[in-house]
Amino acid sequence: NQFVCFSVINCTALMVDPSGSLRMSSCGNYYGARCEFSCANGYRLNGSSDVTCVAPGNRPPGIWDNPVPTCQSRWPFIRYLIAY
Repeated sequence: NQFVCFSVINCTALMVDPSGSLRMSSCGNYYGARCEFSCANGYRLNGSSDVTCVAPGNRPPGIWDNPVPTCQSRWPFIRYLIAY
């Protein structure tokens, strides 16, 4: 009899502030999972619009192939005036 072992490869779970400007598609944190990002109206995306869980050397732990992007206001001066 021969036994085959498999390693489960996961990346850290990604979370975004639901009240923030960054939006994330529903995605998992398993090997091969792809998460897509966008920004709320009035913001622009800084960074990659998607990240994928990869495993260098096909071994755990998994890592995201890009950093989570951020959203930046298209009109920072106007936001400043509204806030004050």
